[in-house]
Amino acid sequence: MFSQNYNVTFKVNTANITVGPNGMYAGGGVLGGSDAVALSDPDADGIWEGTAVVNGVNGGNFVFFNSPSHGADWGTKEVLTGLPCADPANYDDRILPTFSQDTTLQFCFGACDTDGTCPAPPATNDVTFSVDLNQYSGSFTSVYVNGNFNGWCGSCNVMDDSDADGIWEVTLPLTQDSIEYKFTLDGWTAQENFTPGSSCTKTTGIYTNRFLAIGGDTTLATVCYNSCTSCSVSQGNTFTVNFEVNTANITVGPNGLYAGGGILGDAMAVQMTDANNDGIWEGSAVVNGANGGNFVFLNSPANSGDWGAKEDLVGLPCADPGNWNDRIMPFFTQDTTLQFCFGSCETDGTCPTPPTDFVVSFAVNTSNITVGPNGLFAGGGMLGGATALRLFDPDGDGIYTGDTLLPATGGGRWFTFYNSPSHPGDWGTKEDLTGLPCADPANYNDRIMPSFTQDTTMLFCFGSCETDGSCPAPPTTNDVTFSVDMNQYGGSTANGVYVNGNFNGWCGTCNIMDDTDGDGIWEVTLPLTQDSIEYKFTVDGWNDQENFSPGGSCTKTAGGFTNRFLTITGDVVLPSVCWNSCSACVTAPSGANNVTFSVDMNNYPYSYGTVYVSGDFNGWSGYSNPLADADNDGVWEGTYALTSDSIEFKYTLDDWDNEEALTAGTSCTKTTAGFTNRFLAISGDTALAPTCFESCSACIPAGSHTVTFSVNTANITVGPNGIYAGGGVLGDAVAVALSDPDNDGVWEGTALVNGLNGGNFVFLNSPADGADWGTKENLNGLPCADAANWNDRIMPTFSQDTTLMFCFGSCETDGTCPTLAAPNNVTFAVDMNQYGGSTA
Repeated sequence: MFSQNYNVTFKVNTANITVGPNGMYAGGGVLGGSDAVALSDPDADGIWEGTAVVNGVNGGNFVFFNSPSHGADWGTKEVLTGLPCADPANYDDRILPTFSQDTTLQFCFGACDTDGTCPAPPATNDVTFSVDLNQYSGSFTSVYVNGNFNGWCGSCNVMDDSDADGIWEVTLPLTQDSIEYKFTLDGWTAQENFTPGSSCTKTTGIYTNRFLAIGGDTTLATVCYNSCTSCSVSQGNTFTVNFEVNTANITVGPNGLYAGGGILGDAMAVQMTDANNDGIWEGSAVVNGANGGNFVFLNSPANSGDWGAKEDLVGLPCADPGNWNDRIMPFFTQDTTLQFCFGSCETDGTCPTPPTDFVVSFAVNTSNITVGPNGLFAGGGMLGGATALRLFDPDGDGIYTGDTLLPATGGGRWFTFYNSPSHPGDWGTKEDLTGLPCADPANYNDRIMPSFTQDTTMLFCFGSCETDGSCPAPPTTNDVTFSVDMNQYGGSTANGVYVNGNFNGWCGTCNIMDDTDGDGIWEVTLPLTQDSIEYKFTVDGWNDQENFSPGGSCTKTAGGFTNRFLTITGDVVLPSVCWNSCSACVTAPSGANNVTFSVDMNNYPYSYGTVYVSGDFNGWSGYSNPLADADNDGVWEGTYALTSDSIEFKYTLDDWDNEEALTAGTSCTKTTAGFTNRFLAISGDTALAPTCFESCSACIPAGSHTVTFSVNTANITVGPNGIYAGGGVLGDAVAVALSDPDNDGVWEGTALVNGLNGGNFVFLNSPADGADWGTKENLNGLPCADAANWNDRIMPTFSQDTTLMFCFGSCETDGTCPTLAAPNNVTFAVDMNQYGGSTA
């Protein structure tokens, strides 16, 4: 074998950038972190160079970084998005070529040139923008120019009014030959709004913006805000407009009423008042009577960009659908008073009498269910019984509809849908919304009726939260082929072998396996929707089952149960395994013992192909004894028959491309003649527990720390099974057993938890098994409960071993419990002397 590693000299031209204080690096992909290969420019010619030893056969990816501060500073990488030298499947990094000797590779930072040059920068033209804000009636702090040249970024290009003359200017170097743009205030708090067809604008789709063709350096004439001309042109057409708006049909919020939007400005452009409390709010503004434009009224906006407070005019004749359904400003030639009703089109200062009841049309998509013989109904809550409103599907499209008259005050009350109820109290036929965001857990997980102020059509999907009339696509299935070798099973398989798991509710006899060819290997292929499963093989339903010890390479232990575990990423044919084993059945030759090797590669940060076991038993071969990761869980394993009574060995990658570097003196090693390897004494068949690559211990996930849970039980009586922490990130109801050896009422226990992910957990008093959720503490309505996750507690984040203190069923975090109120004795008395019946 010849080495496939060579010296690669990376050269990158930085003529088109300014290199930051930390210098240039090559990294990512096959090279490592963002500071993997330091480059230097000792002759200051702008060409940065550095050398690394790289495998010339494997290819891979890499990229250059400008001044990274640490090994994971990916934000400093060059941007190659959309360029032909970028690999879009690998973060738009560069693709490393293959080579068979020491090589020099030349590049330009952020470009695809490979001859050491950089392309000439595009020509720029200085464009001076100028806008007059003297006639703008709203308030603002800064003015910006936004356009397709800066990605409409909001606050990138601020303008200047150093002389305080109300005219804001900025000069920008632009490379485009034409641009669309507009002037905005305070980022995007307010913006110009143009009508299509204006002389300085261009309309693309639904957007009308200013337009400029650039033929060289350009100084634009000063224009009035929201106008194609200077302010002086229209000064003679400005008049005072008094806005009067009737609010009889709404409740005005604490921030009051405003006119704004369009030609007036932001959401708080014109403040209105109701000095005599007659419900008519008034305010004045100076407006150009010749230009028209748009405006709208807003109820209690929180800030100048709070457009959610605007009146809803959708579908009304006074709304302009081309301009966010705002009102249209009339033309006038003198000071004017305009009268309105909030949210309505009256112009005489009155408001229509609001209706009290509206027709609500329910439309339910049933594509995800089979509707039973009695049909579909809406009911429950404000509607009535389970058969309150029958829905129909006359065209057979699976959309069931029905109408009813409901009061406008119905919003916030409840209802739900029922599949084939037989009578008004047939609640068992209702859709199951448990745990979904559209369910109200305080009201039987019914739906919450939205508010409405007009005839309304509501769209739903049975048993789901969609409100657009669609139903979610059914989950994707993957075909999983299970195979178990029963040849070494000591009992009878005459009544069949089964696979049982959480995917079939551990049902016993649901999924029988097949051994038609009589070879003792039983198989079945099942379509599964889960991305991971726990399972085991059983005989004759549950007459016999596999029993695993925790720590097996193919298993997972949760709540005291150890089962096989599989991560599913696509169709998969699992290799045949021996009954009650993670490996294939092996018949060892005379005098040999089966040794199962297992190594966890989940914490190994670099790329590799195959893991091997190399040792004195195979002449330290780098390819003779490969391991496999059939279930894609990152744990590689293999079983080999060995005749030695002891071996030295280690795990290697890709025929010695990399190997374990073990520490002398650690528990699983032996050092001989300066070489430290793993050591194993063999006295019989042996299955090694999975250990981390280069370690004698199991892998600890990144970010994991020991958490000590300490819970005060002063306010409860602890049941005979004790206190547990569980649920959420911890697991089942008996995930973490707590104890109180000193009988002080404070129960404690520890668990290894990822401190970065947060999540949920809860305490349980005397659970009988891992699914006994009825014993969990009741935190309903408390501030420490997560209502979206069964009112469990929320796990804080942490970066070191941590002790967390609690009170069972309460939110204290200092280890104390609140003092319970003293009970009061209440004596009840009833006089039965005039009761006509018997009280015997």
